[in-house]
Amino acid sequence: MQLKINDRITFALDAYDVLNKSGTVGGDLRIGFEGWITENLALRIGGYHFNNPDYRAITGGFGIRFKGWEIDYGVMYFDASGNAVHMLGITYKF
Repeated sequence: MQLKINDRITFALDAYDVLNKSGTVGGDLRIGFEGWITENLALRIGGYHFNNPDYRAITGGFGIRFKGWEIDYGVMYFDASGNAVHMLGITYKF
């Protein structure tokens, strides 16, 4: 489910494997917010597996847009292991 609160703020909620058929991360909740601080800068925060501490991960990041270019950076920090995953996306639209 995605809810656009206004032109600058979006809220997302997702339930994964509601019937717990996977046996690992079933019935999981994922949540996130995206807010455009300016027309060219977005901040993002959210998380995965909030109801499962063995797999819980906190996410954050930002996006920048300029002259057809988009740069997105995100990090996912896993509570149980202390490990982090970094993601970088670069897009050019023409």
